[in-house]
Parts: sequence; structure tokens; C-alpha cells
Amino acid sequence: MDITFQKHRTDADGSLCDQLWEETKDLREQALNTIWIQGIALGILDPLDFGRLLAQDTIYLANHAAYADIAKCKYTGDIRVYLEAHEKSIASEQEKTTSQLKDWHIAFEGGIEMSSAAQLYLKFQKHVAMTMNPLYFIVAMLPCCRLWPWLANEIKDKSPVCNNNVYQFWIEEHIGLTFWQKMQAVVDKHADEINVSEARKIYRTCMQGEVNFFRSAA
Repeated sequence: MDITFQKHRTDADGSLCDQLWEETKDLREQALNTIWIQGIALGILDPLDFGRLLAQDTIYLANHAAYADIAKCKYTGDIRVYLEAHEKSIASEQEKTTSQLKDWHIAFEGGIEMSSAAQLYLKFQKHVAMTMNPLYFIVAMLPCCRLWPWLANEIKDKSPVCNNNVYQFWIEEHIGLTFWQKMQAVVDKHADEINVSEARKIYRTCMQGEVNFFRSAA
């Protein structure tokens, strides 16, 4: 059984992270075809469904930051430095969603109830953060961080009346997000420390979590 990423593989095989991405193509296609994403693309998403995911995403980001804090305490060197920087990136994204919540007159996100899909997703990420090597927590974060800009890029030209799409701002906010690239660089640098079978399980579970997250909102 292959338990670590073998550096002798050819360049054509790609990096570990790129392989994990390609192996979950079926799931990202499912995410692309959810009612929520297609509704964003065509500008026809029910505003209640948009708000439902927005509210949950705020809670997700808050928990995500807490889990990153747990994970970074287990490591020193470049992985700890990366996780500290990632916490700041999460905080920046959280400010955006919190600001949007205020537009809905929601001042305190603590009263927001998470869907069962979101709860299961966060429970799994917490388990990874608390019980495993921090590298695996970065692997667990990658599906979300790479998927959302990919989705924005996939739908940017879908609507013939794109400029009149009320959700165009969501597409524009996510289309240029690139911090997943730094995330991948850290994982690929330490690929020889990673059990590939475990990484595949974590990556696929979290990509499925993303699909379920979108499905639960619309």
C-alpha cells in the first residue's frame, strides 16, 4: 500500500494536492450543479437561500479559525507560520460575511442554527484538527479554499445578462481568491510526511462536506 507520496513519480502525475483535486472531480461537479450555485450563476437564487448559506458560512469561518488555532499549537516552523497567516485570512473573510449579516440586521451570529450537514462537516474538521498532524488539517481546509474560486470561475460567463445579475458581487468576490495556492505549497512541500490514503479520505470527506453544505442551503 502506498502510504507516502513518492517523489520519484513523474511530473505528469502532478503534485499530491493536484492529484487529490483531480480525484474529487465528481464532487466538485456536483457542487457546481447544486441549486444554490446555479441560482447564483443565473441570478435567480431565492434571497432566503442566499441568506441561509451566508449565515452558516459566518459560523463556519469562526469555527474554522478556532480549529486552525488548535492545529498550529502542535507544530513549529513553516507549518505554524502558515497556519497563523491563514487565521488572518479567515478573519478577513469573516469580516465580509459579518458585514453582510448586518445588512440583514443580524448583529449576533451566536443565535444562528447550523444545518445538520454543516454540523457534521465542522465536526469532522474539528476531529482532524484535534487528533491529527496539522498537515492533515491543511488538507482538510483545501477543498473549501480551492472549490469556491473554481465555482466562481465556472459560472462567471453562464448568464447572458451577467451584468444585471444581483449575485454578480458574489462571483467577483470569490473568483480571484488564491490563498489555496499557498496552502497547497505547504502540503506539497511536506508530502513525504503524509499518508496518502489518509489524505485522500480527508480530502474527499471535506469535498463531500462542501457539496452537502450547498445542498442544505437550497
